[in-house]
Amino acid sequence: MISTRVLASLSLASMILGLSARGSLAWGQESTSAPIPSATQDAAAATPPVPMVVPPLAELGSFPVDPAMEAITRERLSRAFAQRARNLLQREAVYLGVLDAAKMLFEEAVELNPDNPNIWRLVLDLATAMREGESEAGHLEMRALKRLNELEPRDEIVLLRRLLHRIDDRQTAEERLAISEKLLAPESVARIGHAVAARIAFDRAILLERTGDRAGYERELLRALDLDGSFPQAAEVAAGYFGTTAPGPAEQAQALRAAVTANPSRDSVALALANLCMSYGAYNAACEILNVQTSFRATQLPSDSYDTVLADFVIALWGADQTEIAAALIRTRQKQLNSFYVAELERRGVNVTMERRRELSLPFSESLLINATAMIAAVNSEGFAQEIQGVKGAFKFRLELLKVRETPPLEMAQVMLEGAMVQLWFAGDVDAAVEWIDEANTIAPISAEARARFDGWISIRKGEVAAGRAQLLLQPADDAMASIGVATADELLGDKKGAAQRFLAIARNGPATATGLWARSRLRVLLGNDVSVMKESAAVEAAAALPPAFLELMKLGANSMMMRVQPRLREVSPFDPMIFDIELINRSDWPLAISAEGPIKDTMTVTATVNVPRRVASQPPFAFVAVDRIFSIPPRGSLQIALDVSLTDASILLREDPLAGAFLSVHAISNWRTTNSGVEPGPMGLETESPEIHITGVRMTAAWVESELAALADTTRPVNPETVAMLAHAVARASKLPELVDASVHDALVPAGAVLADAAARVTPQTRAWLLFACPKPRRPDEAILAQEMVNAAAGIAVEAMPAVPELAMMEAVFKSDATTLTRMAWISTRAKRPEDPRLAEAMLSLDPKIAAFAKAFHGWMSDTVEAQREKLNLTK
Repeated sequence: MISTRVLASLSLASMILGLSARGSLAWGQESTSAPIPSATQDAAAATPPVPMVVPPLAELGSFPVDPAMEAITRERLSRAFAQRARNLLQREAVYLGVLDAAKMLFEEAVELNPDNPNIWRLVLDLATAMREGESEAGHLEMRALKRLNELEPRDEIVLLRRLLHRIDDRQTAEERLAISEKLLAPESVARIGHAVAARIAFDRAILLERTGDRAGYERELLRALDLDGSFPQAAEVAAGYFGTTAPGPAEQAQALRAAVTANPSRDSVALALANLCMSYGAYNAACEILNVQTSFRATQLPSDSYDTVLADFVIALWGADQTEIAAALIRTRQKQLNSFYVAELERRGVNVTMERRRELSLPFSESLLINATAMIAAVNSEGFAQEIQGVKGAFKFRLELLKVRETPPLEMAQVMLEGAMVQLWFAGDVDAAVEWIDEANTIAPISAEARARFDGWISIRKGEVAAGRAQLLLQPADDAMASIGVATADELLGDKKGAAQRFLAIARNGPATATGLWARSRLRVLLGNDVSVMKESAAVEAAAALPPAFLELMKLGANSMMMRVQPRLREVSPFDPMIFDIELINRSDWPLAISAEGPIKDTMTVTATVNVPRRVASQPPFAFVAVDRIFSIPPRGSLQIALDVSLTDASILLREDPLAGAFLSVHAISNWRTTNSGVEPGPMGLETESPEIHITGVRMTAAWVESELAALADTTRPVNPETVAMLAHAVARASKLPELVDASVHDALVPAGAVLADAAARVTPQTRAWLLFACPKPRRPDEAILAQEMVNAAAGIAVEAMPAVPELAMMEAVFKSDATTLTRMAWISTRAKRPEDPRLAEAMLSLDPKIAAFAKAFHGWMSDTVEAQREKLNLTK
């Protein structure tokens, strides 16, 4: 039963509709059928359709307006324009028209709400993505930077970009250097901050290098590091530059150390420092660095990358006389590989007994295998006979695996020769070595020099020591394995002095290699005491030593960081901002820089999980969220950024059926990396889920429908646009899913079409523009219909989107009749589906330059899309 108040309001609506019949039809008005009859009526008894009369747009001032409600709608429309622009930019193919349309949408968004930093950041992203060198894009970028700097003055990245723009606007290098020097004056540095000043100094250094001022380049590079020691890019550039010009290894180590502590996630720099340390006998410093690097790569699966760094770590530990720790690492790695191998066999259905498990041994990579073998041979030379047999088996197994993987023959031959040399070096199976050498020679002929080296070793191991020594003496002096062979022969022949001299030379020439450390071990045995091999080792150790606070940071790893994601409000409407505050907390005593290279990545991935009643939980594609608001998170400090989910694709799901309500949470991953299974936290990365927020819905009852319709029909009260949107969705649900809606609700909704149209005519153009985003869209066709329409469009057949439900046709006609800029742009954004749409063609001829330009941009990218589809389908015009 419809209340008396609703019946009275319908009489008023009928009077308004009757008056409108005297006027001419506005843009987009057509006659169509009346709303469908009540669900309780028999279809045969339905009244015949009557012509639809669209209410005229009420003049401003002729209806009450709630200023607070208008402000809310203005903010909502701003986000709607911005979200639509962002959605356009996420298309698979971004045509020129897409960029132009997105730019115009963003311009309207920031004009409606100039105080929303989230929208300005989207504008900045667009300006950066637009064509390089376009003056309009540069102007848009500067406008966005200026406003963001005003809204968020603590954002160091925005401030730096503004200042660099001021510098780059100067025409000559002299002018740029002059203004950058002013920005680096003490009073300016105090105002802009040391981190920003450091980047200006670095930019100045690059400019000076281009002008040929090498001294100025060095001066400004050092000034950048003095201003901000945690500036990764400057530290890395300085390490590369001063590493080649430094007077000695200690100075090189100092430069590389600065780069490592600025960004511990840069593997190449850290490994370069570790290699430098080992090359000069600074093994303790190398151990600290490689301990960090192995922890970054640690895995229980086969990995040549991990084994390679582990092989270097074994060398460093061996050099530092920490062989027990090295041996423990080797045993742990072997257990990991064996467990993987057994699990893989069982996965393939192979039953592995306990006895067989003890025999299985999946080999390391060649580098780790050789280093481990050399160390064990040096530490336990007397009990090594059994170990070398295991090494032979490991090489055989390795070769079998390479055959299964169809490894290139040359790589197979290389492994055979390495296995042969290991057997000869450590007095293993000479026959197996000869067999591998011969087999490798059939794959690729061995050079005369390599053959002579092998022959010399074979002679020594067969007891022909003097002959073998003579053969090896003919090899080049820098041939490490030949030198070891000669020294070994000297020792076997009783020439301890000659052997010691040769072992010392080998140790000095290869302190970072297994051959060098093995030679050092033999030298110690011959001399009966330790000997200093590298005179620079102490200075390099001191220069490369990592600070305790930094080592503690590396020890903590991901535990050095904490991440929180918290919603600002736990309950919001489907049309409100949905802001989550993401906080990254540095729990260490070391500053952590934020940059594309790390140690804290300047983006994180965010996924919103949306749970709507009676639907399967959905996860829209993850989004990248920029977190670079400051250049580094200070010790025990934090960084907080705001994420508005209403500007992402997740909001689309909420607007499709706002009546249902939903629960939404945000899943964030910092320091992300991609894997075969998706995205996961990398080194120092974190993963966390926010608490859920409740997006309120409405329980559709006849009482609710009647009450809301009565409120809308009351012309003495301002129209609540959210009520219009909710009722429109109620009508759409009743039309599309009638079996899910109670009969009393169907009855209550009968007059809704006319009341909604009347209400839409009594609001401001701004509100009508927002309603176009908030109300149900034209029907979304299924894939078959969509494909046919694409073919029709490609063939030049005009198509036009129909209203989602006939009951809303009158309100749609009201929307079409509004020729104001905001409403027309909103209509094109939400209703234009094909370039042949007659409304779009008419808008392109509008006298309003904004409408015409926007329509042309939309028409352009849709035409490009249709053309691309036409070519894909191999259609001709």
